[in-house]
Amino acid sequence: MTEMSMKPNANRTASIALAALLYLILGAAGLSMAVAPGYASPVFPAAGLAVAAMLWSRGVAWPGIFLGSFCLNLGLAWVNANLNMASALVALGISIGSTAQAAFAWWLVRRFLADAWQTCERELHVFKMLALAGPLACVVSATVGVSVLVMGGVIPASASLDAWWSWWSGDTLGVLVMLPLGLALFLAKDPAWRSRRLKVALPMVMTLGLVAISYLAVSRWEQQRIQDAVRDIGQNFSQALQARFTAHQESLSALKRLITVTPRLSYDDFAYFTDITLRDNPDIFALSVNPYVLGPQRAAFEADFAKRLGEPGFMIRERIEGKLVRSGNHPVFVPVGFIAPLQGNRPALGFDIFSESRRRAAIERAIATRAPAVTPPIQLVQEQRKRVGVLVMHPVFQGALNAQNNSPVTALAVGVIKADEMIEIVAKQLQQRQVEVRIYDRDAPKDTPELFSTVRQSDAARSSIRFRSEIAIADRFWALEVVPTPDFLSQQTRWVGYAVGVAGLTLATLMQILLLGITGRTAAVERQVREQTAELNAAGKVLGERNAQLDTIFTLSPDGLVTFDEQDRVEFANPAALKILGWTLDEVQKMDRDAFEAQLREQCLDSAAWVGLDAPQVQQTEPDQAQEFKQRIRFKGGDRRVIELKVRAAEGASLSRILYLRDVTYEAEVDRLKSEFLAHAAHELRTPLTSIHGFGELLLHTELDAQTQRELLETIHRHSSNLIKIVNELLDLARIEEGGAQKMHFEPQNLVTLARQVCRDIKWDSQRWPVQLGKQFESLPIHADAGRIRQALLNILGNAQKYSPQGGAIEVNFVANETHCGVQIRDHGLGLTPGQLERIGQRFWRADTSGNTPGTGLGVGIVKEILTLHGGRLQIDSEHGQGSVFTLWLPRLATAA
Repeated sequence: MTEMSMKPNANRTASIALAALLYLILGAAGLSMAVAPGYASPVFPAAGLAVAAMLWSRGVAWPGIFLGSFCLNLGLAWVNANLNMASALVALGISIGSTAQAAFAWWLVRRFLADAWQTCERELHVFKMLALAGPLACVVSATVGVSVLVMGGVIPASASLDAWWSWWSGDTLGVLVMLPLGLALFLAKDPAWRSRRLKVALPMVMTLGLVAISYLAVSRWEQQRIQDAVRDIGQNFSQALQARFTAHQESLSALKRLITVTPRLSYDDFAYFTDITLRDNPDIFALSVNPYVLGPQRAAFEADFAKRLGEPGFMIRERIEGKLVRSGNHPVFVPVGFIAPLQGNRPALGFDIFSESRRRAAIERAIATRAPAVTPPIQLVQEQRKRVGVLVMHPVFQGALNAQNNSPVTALAVGVIKADEMIEIVAKQLQQRQVEVRIYDRDAPKDTPELFSTVRQSDAARSSIRFRSEIAIADRFWALEVVPTPDFLSQQTRWVGYAVGVAGLTLATLMQILLLGITGRTAAVERQVREQTAELNAAGKVLGERNAQLDTIFTLSPDGLVTFDEQDRVEFANPAALKILGWTLDEVQKMDRDAFEAQLREQCLDSAAWVGLDAPQVQQTEPDQAQEFKQRIRFKGGDRRVIELKVRAAEGASLSRILYLRDVTYEAEVDRLKSEFLAHAAHELRTPLTSIHGFGELLLHTELDAQTQRELLETIHRHSSNLIKIVNELLDLARIEEGGAQKMHFEPQNLVTLARQVCRDIKWDSQRWPVQLGKQFESLPIHADAGRIRQALLNILGNAQKYSPQGGAIEVNFVANETHCGVQIRDHGLGLTPGQLERIGQRFWRADTSGNTPGTGLGVGIVKEILTLHGGRLQIDSEHGQGSVFTLWLPRLATAA
């Protein structure tokens, strides 16, 4: 199998699209098994598919691999809500590395395995292919990919070694597992891989399914263990945060009781009371007493607190367009009265927190519920830097501590807590650097800032391990989200899942190598068997065709063949042999040699001439020439057939001898006729030549009178004319036999007209031999050579005249039927005996052997030849002493109706 036969049926575009789609699907499946904070899958089957696609397409599929990898990594950034130009550049770099790795693996496999990868018929070939495309080639993508992640700031340089190892091992396992399966998928139509779909692919899919199930089960167990650890951290954090807030609540409750007991509390007493709390709790930004002032009480309140604070310009203010200005007239004011520490918070004195909607909502809830209330996260006005805080408000009611529910509110004890700093303190106390924390007000408006967050949005979206809970902060609920840091996850022991996955995939790879080797060897054996079977079938077909040809030749052969087996029994006899011998197949089948010879001897005219099948062989002319002998025998019967037999010793182990029979009756008759022809020709030529030679010699050596000389010359002339006639007739016969119908000029003719013309041209005595021409027909159309038909008619008419020495009428009539027409010539001469009728037409044979009737004995033979070439025949009817009737039959030419 050559690589040219491995060319994919799909065009270039289809190959690229298929590679991109499959890479994207398998890549997504591989990345779904990645455990945070890893950036590589423990097994990445798309890497193996990429190599298989490159091998299958002869490198055409590389744009599809690049496109699939780029879309995969770009989609990963989009899922993690981190799609930007930087992530696109990272995806581009990773795609280049993946494509380069597949191309490098393709080059390595082709360089060191040539075409052996196409069949993988030996375990060594499979091992070398996986080793080259896996551990060796997978260095490329891991190196390029991790370098891109480090340069893009996705991972720190300190984590590059672990990331490289995870990347390389994932790609390597993906190649080891998926490359053979990919080849089985792409080369499904190839005979070397067609049978492997069930023998290799199905067991491997089942095995990989079990490995995947085991890996996922262990991974889930390990992930749950990590989740539990993160949950414990989150719960501890939640409890610690709630405990610290509760402590702050206690401080505000103490302040509330102080205000209730001492309504006219001085600022110094207030500062002294809050000093320890503020010193021990740096996350409490400020503690304040905010009197609840109705509109008519505003002037008296401002004058009273100006004295108590020693601030002559004290007034109730509100924030308008970012500036603190004197507050307008309102029904209710909740200004900042006392605040500690005063340093840094002096601008807040007199600020009406009731003028701000979120603070006003918390105040109204506190008064309505007569319980502490907390504002949503706010930007603290006292801070020069951005600081997120909350105000915790405890309502103070008029009267004793056991005031009734309808007691009017007089003030609010307010604590300004720096929420982010409070959370940082809790985190430091717990020393939790292993997690990232995010806290936000659950019910706050959307534009409200988060209370605290160290979680990057991309990390939060990527990590599936997290802890969520809610913390009750007075009358509000804070949502807590804890996400493990990459360092924390990397420190967790996940070797069990990796060990199960790696061990399972290693076993699956070894099983795959074994199965590929076994099926490859089986396929090689099957291919050899198929090739040998094809060769045998081809040889069998050739042998069958040859046997069929031989059977046809033996069946159609005019010569007979009889074979004898090793036990000298008749094995085979062709139809020609049965016809020559006059036997049936049942009679001759399995006849032994003695019985065969006995019947053959019985048919011989001279049984003594039969020498048998064991006659001495002829002398061999060559050392390896087969021994044979032959003889001619004449069979009994009226036809006296002459048969030539050859016996040949067989060269095969299953045959003893072969008998060849040939009917040579015609050749024997030809030899006889040739001898007779030569004898007749010599006789006919010798008589005139002797006369010419004798009379010529007499004229040369003897003085004769003029009358005698004339008589001798006339004799010489007459004999030379006969000699010329013999030669001409011989030449005519030779021309007719040599040229046949090809040298004749056939045209439509009227047989009646031709016969009448011949009769008119006769030069004999019409009184002694009158010609009586019949008038039955006026026209008998034929397709003939006019000259040859005239020659045939003249020959028959001449014979009628010659063999009627006493004279007599010669009758010429016409006959016809549906297909033939003819000229019938009747004489009343000597006639022919039955024996003469059998021989008439033989060359140089004449009915009158006395010499009284001139002639060569060739005329009737020439007539027969002419009629045969015209598709006709000569019919002779004769009775000795009564004359003869010669009928020349010719095919009748059809005429238009």
